[in-house]
Amino acid sequence: MVVFGAVDEEDEIRKVVIEIKDLINRHGYQYEDIAVLYRANIQSRVVEEVLSKNEIPYKIENEANFYRRHDVEVLLNYLRLIQDPDSSKGDDALRKVINVPNRYIGHRFVSELEAHSQSKGVHLYEGLKSMPAVVPYLNKSIRAFTELIDSLIDEKADVEPVDLIYLLREHLDLDRNIAGESQDLAGNSLDQLQMAAEKFTDVNAFLDYTELVRNSSLGKDNDGVRLMTVHKAKGLEFPVVFVIGLIDGVFPHANGEIEEERRIAFVGISRAMKLLYLSYSGNYMGRPANKSPFIDEALEKEVVKEE
Repeated sequence: MVVFGAVDEEDEIRKVVIEIKDLINRHGYQYEDIAVLYRANIQSRVVEEVLSKNEIPYKIENEANFYRRHDVEVLLNYLRLIQDPDSSKGDDALRKVINVPNRYIGHRFVSELEAHSQSKGVHLYEGLKSMPAVVPYLNKSIRAFTELIDSLIDEKADVEPVDLIYLLREHLDLDRNIAGESQDLAGNSLDQLQMAAEKFTDVNAFLDYTELVRNSSLGKDNDGVRLMTVHKAKGLEFPVVFVIGLIDGVFPHANGEIEEERRIAFVGISRAMKLLYLSYSGNYMGRPANKSPFIDEALEKEVVKEE
């Protein structure tokens, strides 16, 4: 067993990658021999990104790529619409977000919008602003929608991607309307998206980056490193297992029953056939974090190397 700490989540996964490369290059393991386990789905975001940067193939077991999650895609499509409303990409994005959150806009209205826009020779967003009057409740919803998008289009040159995401979340109450449905044990996927956006000053660069990770062939490799929650790993075994994100409040979860959390931790730990790595970070989601008590419990029972 090897235990290591890190400054933050990204630093933690960089250390995981160093170990994976060493296992492959010096110890004869194959990528498919290795599994990275975590408590909650949203923790895959940093793992996917760092593995992709290092050209390490991986496969997420029975789960969507982080950037394919519904709530994440909604926000990315809003950014696409704001960035380039008069384009085919803007048209596609508009179709996907015009009724998110629910504005009671159906397929018939979208079809009428497409016909109207085509007759005017304009893209859908411009066509939306010149649509003939419809029923009052739709007029109100559409006006609020276009006023918000127009204001963000006007501001985009002076606002970074992370701020656009914040404004969209606030004005549309997306945390309640969409993220609440997929809130998981380690937090909110929109928080993770916002953290990813912090590294970028340009919306196009951020969108290009998310597309690269989203569509990377590295993330669809059946012979790659396996990524999954501990729950998904139940009943499986791997020669090498990394259990990441072992911080207090996430694993064990703050609202979890401690004995059940301990049982889940044991499931993760016991997936390793030969080598087991446990890791944690001193910061999580931008906030200070403490090492999980489960690590010390494991240390008491095993002869380990701690770094």
